[in-house]
Amino acid sequence: MTKMSDTRNVSEQHEIHATSQSELPDSRKKDISPPQLLSRSSSLQPPPGGNRPLLPPTGNTLGSPCSNPDATSRRHVRKFSRYIEARNTVSVSQPQPLSVSAERPNKRLRHRSSSPQPRALGDTTFQYHSLNSQKHEIRLLRILSDVSTKIRCQIFHTSLDMIQDYIAISYSWGDPLETRVIELDGHQFPVTTSLWHALSRIRSISTSVIVWADAICINQLDDEERSYQVGLMTSIYKKASMVALWLGPEANDSYAATELLCELAECNNSRTALAALINNRKHKRDWQALVDLFERDYWRRLWVVQEIFNARQVTVFCGNSAHSWDIYLQASKLLRACKVDLMRAFHLEKGRQALSLRSVTYVDCLVGFGPSTLQSLHSLHNAGSADLFSCLLLCADKLCRDPRDKLYALLGILPEKDQTQFQVNYKLDPRHVYTDIVDYLIAKTGSLDVICCASNPILTDNIHILPSWVPDWSNGSSWRKPLAWNFNRRFNASKDTKSSTYLSSRRRKLSITGIVLGTADYVGIGLEHAPSTSAYLMAFLQWYWVFTSYKSPLSDDDHESFCRTLSLNQFRYPSSTSVDVIGRTYQVFTRFLAQRYQTWKPDEILQRYTQATPEMSIDEMSQALENYFKPAMKGRKFVITTTGLFCLASDNTNANDIICIALGCSIPIILRQFGEEFKIVGDSFVDRYMYGQALDEERTGTRERKEFILI
Repeated sequence: MTKMSDTRNVSEQHEIHATSQSELPDSRKKDISPPQLLSRSSSLQPPPGGNRPLLPPTGNTLGSPCSNPDATSRRHVRKFSRYIEARNTVSVSQPQPLSVSAERPNKRLRHRSSSPQPRALGDTTFQYHSLNSQKHEIRLLRILSDVSTKIRCQIFHTSLDMIQDYIAISYSWGDPLETRVIELDGHQFPVTTSLWHALSRIRSISTSVIVWADAICINQLDDEERSYQVGLMTSIYKKASMVALWLGPEANDSYAATELLCELAECNNSRTALAALINNRKHKRDWQALVDLFERDYWRRLWVVQEIFNARQVTVFCGNSAHSWDIYLQASKLLRACKVDLMRAFHLEKGRQALSLRSVTYVDCLVGFGPSTLQSLHSLHNAGSADLFSCLLLCADKLCRDPRDKLYALLGILPEKDQTQFQVNYKLDPRHVYTDIVDYLIAKTGSLDVICCASNPILTDNIHILPSWVPDWSNGSSWRKPLAWNFNRRFNASKDTKSSTYLSSRRRKLSITGIVLGTADYVGIGLEHAPSTSAYLMAFLQWYWVFTSYKSPLSDDDHESFCRTLSLNQFRYPSSTSVDVIGRTYQVFTRFLAQRYQTWKPDEILQRYTQATPEMSIDEMSQALENYFKPAMKGRKFVITTTGLFCLASDNTNANDIICIALGCSIPIILRQFGEEFKIVGDSFVDRYMYGQALDEERTGTRERKEFILI
């Protein structure tokens, strides 16, 4: 999420100044300690108060008692009691913890704002006062205790250098047009519905609670302040006594989902225990609920990365439930480790899998969404190796409103030496910020790998007017992860050479040196970035047709090269013969083709190779397809060059595009000529040229270097 919202003009506003609790009158001094985790399901515990009339559910204190209500509160309680009596409903009950629902909801609901006429963000008479940057000042929000649905707050300045207990809220902004109103220093102040529910959930009925929430504590209309405060966010979350991770209100059986998470965490990474949970019929609906929970917008938000990683303690709130962040991590780790078991469990009739609300298979959602989106980055961060390029790639699918936040939201998890190279500045345009990233990575590493992430700038909307060699991190359709990024076996096409580059024309042009391998001649169909299994099988058939049409007869070496290309040479079976490599690759595709299309029959060549190889089990073939061929083929097309090389190239590749190896780039790149200059189209696997062979041929004089100007 971004740290800025759409707002109207702000009129006269007002703010209370206070630097510590000691400035408040004695009558207003309250315990501001954050809620503590008491057990697996922790809660904000209400004080002892005996039997009291209950308040209507507000998303905050379901079933919580009043504590010494004032006259206004008494009237509210009497009014609600009459309402209850009119409905012949019992209105007196024992007090309950905030994190435990009175009863488990059965209906699958989507929450909707109850505000009759939402006010636009910024439509307020409240006025911010300037922060003192020399004192490292921030604003904190005091949520006053209350028994009504109204949220009343006070805002005050404090220094990060002072010891102050507060809760930092991590949440998804949600729709900026759906708002609710809080009272801020006596002024009506609109906030997003998501934040309103978070404040309501964290609020205590007996004492004030001190929190930090970006949308309120940062003046979103002041770019200078916003830049400065975003630069302090690492410290803000590090110094918070607790980070409250707000997933949203109870919906779609989310209570059942959180209980299932707890049971998964207690499996202690046991596949046997997981199998028992999967096969337990009483959990059938709970798995659907867990999928819905993992698909919530919060997990797609970029800012949560540094908010969670810099926290001392994280408690995850969802509706009235609250659990430790460790429970989410442990459960997610087990799900990722048991992907094959989940595939077998959720595979339905006729080869179709259960789909979530976003048309993603249950398995993909359970192992790839929710906390899993942070697992790899969490490992890097803990190992102290969270470099900028890795973080950009691992978080590239996460969303934020401001395109510049693709960099700024990650600074808080980078090593300090990397953080100091960038200054948060919202006065710079995205083109400047994204060019800074490329410039910095090339200068620091001597590698050109970052330009391989730029993809299809010729056809997609280039809203930031970027050069073709600068990835647009804000647009998922115009960039891609480098070849084999998700595999353990990396490439080194340019050996250990360093990039020989320079920027010109106000950083619009990049000069590189490369070795040409050939131009695209035979070009197969392209696979989109989110294809179905059927699409992979159809692509294999079309690419096989292109391959067999290339020349006749085809040797074993040709078939082996084709099969290596299909998996980027990642599919390795314990075998030393080329026939086994060919046979096992063809087995994977022919088996699934025959299973899905009963009238399809393999040709004599495919039959000969598959029959000459010991048959793989269905589990082995499923794992090979999911773990090697699908990741390799996605978003690519099979290409044969004019020099007879087999490639798996970016799906933007056209005939006559140039395939070359740039010095300092571990992967061959694809260039398209425009006059005397070139645009980068993407990258490519080139069989037999992924480990420096082109440099060896250059030394013998069979290949030569050439300079390219990229625009």
